[in-house]
Amino acid sequence: MILTVTLNPAIDRTIEIENLEVDKVNRTLKVRKDIGGKGINVSKTILAMGGDSLATIIVGGPNGDFILKEAQQMGLKTKVILNKGNTRENIKIVDVVNKTYTDINEPGPDADEAVEEEILSFIGSTLSENDFLVLSGSSLKGLSDDIFNKMVEKANQVGAYTMVDVEGEKLRTVIESKPSLIKPNIHELEALFNTSITRIEEVVSYAQKLIEKGLQTVVVSMGEKGLLWIDENTVYLGEALKVDVKSTVGAGDAIVAGLAKSLNEKRNVEETLRVAISAASCVIETEGSKTGNMASLNTYISKVDIVKLV
Repeated sequence: MILTVTLNPAIDRTIEIENLEVDKVNRTLKVRKDIGGKGINVSKTILAMGGDSLATIIVGGPNGDFILKEAQQMGLKTKVILNKGNTRENIKIVDVVNKTYTDINEPGPDADEAVEEEILSFIGSTLSENDFLVLSGSSLKGLSDDIFNKMVEKANQVGAYTMVDVEGEKLRTVIESKPSLIKPNIHELEALFNTSITRIEEVVSYAQKLIEKGLQTVVVSMGEKGLLWIDENTVYLGEALKVDVKSTVGAGDAIVAGLAKSLNEKRNVEETLRVAISAASCVIETEGSKTGNMASLNTYISKVDIVKLV
């Protein structure tokens, strides 16, 4: 089983504009609403790829009702934890002329006192050995600073495989709990070590420092430079595909979805990287934050080049 967790889901309102101008009135070309939050995006993409997952989400208020309705209509399996505060709404501004993508994200409501205990209890009672726990995105205010650590530790206790895609201090902290795999992007890796990284050799070197801390695998997304897989014994580079970029929203989540689905199916590293890169490519060429059209997935998989560096 793949269990995804979204502590701070959202409604993503994507607004398309021609030539966005600051301090002026801008007219929209198109507006759409999608359910989001990184864990939900992972589950949506797994479903679009023909896979299965259980999306654990904390929701409340009218926005929470909208998310649950949309999730049900698209066929997502969900474990719902109710919260009194209204779930947040994020704005994604796409300038179709200048090809810019601007996110304006709300922080989200405060968590009720019982929420943390409920989610930790659910994870502890639901996961079994060899299940996958995918933790990604931000946290609600009111949850413990080390909530991601607590969830990883629950999974580790039963022998589940843990994948984490968080940023900032949450990433720095969760490493202490030794998740199985983390997926920072290049900027998050730089922030983790308070440095500037320009060469692939440097990415590998810093990732190996994390492996030495007890992680099994570090996967670093580098945009158009591709995707790096680093574990104790090997380093692989999956080269990015050139596609028509319509939105970058959810691309990182699609990588996580591809990794989770493929590893859960016991695919090897090369196959796993091909699926992850191809899933992200499908999302990138899809407007807004709706799930990418996976009709091109198999075609893209056959086109991804993988290079074994170590």
